[in-house]
Amino acid sequence: MKINEKKSTKIPLLSDTSPFLGEIKREQDKNKKPWMVVTPTQTGSTLLVNVLLGFFDPTASVVFKGLDNNKKSHISEYKLDKDLKVIKTHASDKNKTHIFNIEGVRKISVIRRDKNKLVPNFCFEHDDILVMEYEDLLYKSSYNPNIQKNKKDVILEIAQKIEKKFEIVISDLQIDNSVARINLMDMNYEKIKQNDFGKVQSEFFGLHGNHRNRSKDK
Repeated sequence: MKINEKKSTKIPLLSDTSPFLGEIKREQDKNKKPWMVVTPTQTGSTLLVNVLLGFFDPTASVVFKGLDNNKKSHISEYKLDKDLKVIKTHASDKNKTHIFNIEGVRKISVIRRDKNKLVPNFCFEHDDILVMEYEDLLYKSSYNPNIQKNKKDVILEIAQKIEKKFEIVISDLQIDNSVARINLMDMNYEKIKQNDFGKVQSEFFGLHGNHRNRSKDK
C-alpha cells in the first residue's frame, strides 16, 4: 500500500455500538505536528501506537511506514496523508538513527534494557522526543499476571508523560477513548493469536498472529 493511500477506517467491533465516546477537541492540542511512535522492535510499539490513536484519532487504522530508505530531514518530505495524526515506524541506536532527527513530528520511543533495545543518547534530551521504558507499558493480563497496574493505570501514566513532555492537555474523554480502543484491541488479538506471526492480520490495530508469544514479548 502506498503511504498516501488511506486505509479503511472500518472498526472490527465486537458489540453493536461504537466503543468510542466522542470526537477530540483540537483546541486541547494547538500544536499541529503529527505523532510518531519510533522504537526498536519488540518494545511494545503496537500497544503504544494504539494508545496514541485512542487519544488523538480513535477511529483510524494503524499506519506503519519504514522511513529508512530515504534520509529526509522533514516529515513533510515523506508525502504522508495530510490528515494523518499518528504513524508508527522502527529504528534503534545501531542504525536508522536519522529517523530520530526528522523534523515536524513529535516522537515517542520505548527502550527495553533487558534485551538491549535502546535508542541514541541524544533522544533523552531532545525537545520533540519522549523516551519511555518498556516496563511502563505493561499491565496485568493473562500474559503478564504478576503486573499490578491495570490497563487504565498504564494509559493514564502514558498520558501524564505526554502532557509533561509536550505541554498539552489530554482530556478524560481521550483517556476513555484510548481505554476503549485497547480493550477492543485485546479482544481482537484473542481471535488471531493462534495464527502465525507472518503478515498483519488485523490492519485496524496493526496486529499479527502470535504477536505476544513469539518471544514472550508484549
